[in-house]
Amino acid sequence: MKRPIPTELLAELCAAGILEDAAPAGPELLAQSWANGLAGAFTGRARVEGRALRVRIGIPRRFPNVLPRIYVLDLDSRLPHVHKHGYVCYSEHDGVLLDRRDAVAVVADALRMALELVASGLRGDNSAAFIEELALYWPGQALALSMVSPGEEIRWVCGVRMSKLWHLFDNRAQANRALPGLPAEQVLYVPLHEVTRPIDSTPSEWGTTEITRFIKQNLTDAQRKSLHTQLRGKPRASSFVVVRVPLPRGGQCLIGVEYLGIQGEHPLTRRPGTAGAQAITVFRQDLDYLVARGGGLAAVRRSRALLIGCGAVGGHVAGELARAGVQALTLVDPDELRPENAYRHVLGQPLASDVLRAFLKSPAKVHLLTFELRTHYPALTVEPVVAAIEQAIEAGTIRLADFDIVIAATGDPNVDRWLNETALDAAEAPPIVYTWLEPLGLGGHAALIAGHGPKQPRPAGCLDCLFTPAQEERAPALCNRAAFAAPGQAVTRELAACGNAFTPFGSLDAVRTAELAVRLALQAMTGEHRGALLRSWKGDPAAFRTAGYRTAPRFEEPVERLEHAGEVFSQPHCPVCAPPFMARRAAAPG
Repeated sequence: MKRPIPTELLAELCAAGILEDAAPAGPELLAQSWANGLAGAFTGRARVEGRALRVRIGIPRRFPNVLPRIYVLDLDSRLPHVHKHGYVCYSEHDGVLLDRRDAVAVVADALRMALELVASGLRGDNSAAFIEELALYWPGQALALSMVSPGEEIRWVCGVRMSKLWHLFDNRAQANRALPGLPAEQVLYVPLHEVTRPIDSTPSEWGTTEITRFIKQNLTDAQRKSLHTQLRGKPRASSFVVVRVPLPRGGQCLIGVEYLGIQGEHPLTRRPGTAGAQAITVFRQDLDYLVARGGGLAAVRRSRALLIGCGAVGGHVAGELARAGVQALTLVDPDELRPENAYRHVLGQPLASDVLRAFLKSPAKVHLLTFELRTHYPALTVEPVVAAIEQAIEAGTIRLADFDIVIAATGDPNVDRWLNETALDAAEAPPIVYTWLEPLGLGGHAALIAGHGPKQPRPAGCLDCLFTPAQEERAPALCNRAAFAAPGQAVTRELAACGNAFTPFGSLDAVRTAELAVRLALQAMTGEHRGALLRSWKGDPAAFRTAGYRTAPRFEEPVERLEHAGEVFSQPHCPVCAPPFMARRAAAPG
């Protein structure tokens, strides 16, 4: 379909009566900065709250795939959502479905929404929006990246100045980890608990007096007293203050102000001296903000996770745990990253830099993955342990009870079954998710085993329940009953010499299995699931069957049961978790 050019659209708009006295903008107007990206613009008149206002409609070059721009030009005061050059921010652009076949209706709806917003501002109905958009209006002469956790108390935090860019941290130790060797300064953090007085002009017009008045007016009596006590009689030439502002619709923003050339007492004391001030735009980089923005869970923000196995599945598990908000992550794996796994491991080809290798000491998976995670998530605490999990537990390097969740991504059923029994024998253990995948895209699995402790009984159901045959089986074979592949088939391959055997699967299979495991782990941490639960995804069996392999009957189960609902499993005669066996092991000496 041919898109209407601006002149054609103007005629349709005039015929529809959308604008009065409409005329196209000339080349001199379209050459100005406000018209960047526009194919054309029209100026006319529209009535708003009894006033005839000049309105300009800008038609982007990408129209009608994007919304038109609306400008209101005759306002004698600043209104919420009305920005420079009279631009009206009337709608979010993401998620808006436009009728590309009716360009006139798109423009008419846009103009209607923009004028309703202007009318609301003229009536004073949306004055609180100035606070909602405070950070947007804040006229920062410098920038700050803030790792400060917005708390409820006035306190001193730490700032590192780099020319016109500040880095803000909760404390000096955090600053030293992120920016070692750079000098730090004290920064005052002031949380406003409520903005009790509406502001009558946009902050972009404020000077020192207005900025200071805004802060002081919205302090509680206790906060005023605290500030006066902390600042009185402590002369300083400059002072950086970062202010938390609660937003009317929920949430919070941070703004900054640096007082310069202070003469006498600090501007936030009861008897302030004189000072200049510059506003500082603060970009939040704290975990509470970033995790929420990324869809993470506040409930797991302080959690400690143990990841056993940092291969193709475990590498993806580590990143997703970090992005979900887990604060501390311990990685356990004895192996180095092998070059032949580059195309299915999250790290790709091992880094060959001599400097990096010297820094990391070894190309162990846990060291390389730790470096990667710390680079991308500097607030995340990562501890690498180069050891098999059996050795780490027996040496006391790892105590299961120290963690809130364990994910075992070893891909080795023998190691997993040892860990399962060790955890059940321990006096206290967290929930454990065991995860593994099957060859040639057949599927992947995640099995949750509940934790136990002094106030939490040992769970019914354990990993060994999946390896325990039904009592009625006449010739039981040792196999994993959750598997999609029929038992008794060798599915490993070798592309080189002996010792280079591998299970054939691709990166997409690893990613999907890691997702399944992390979702189940998060549900365990938030208490959504507490018992033994098995979830499985199944793929296209064509490659598996073409290779001459057979699928197990479980592969025919519906996806709704396998992946969405999951299966609750336990065997009353399991030799590991059934009550008679548990009692016998508890009574055994040693």
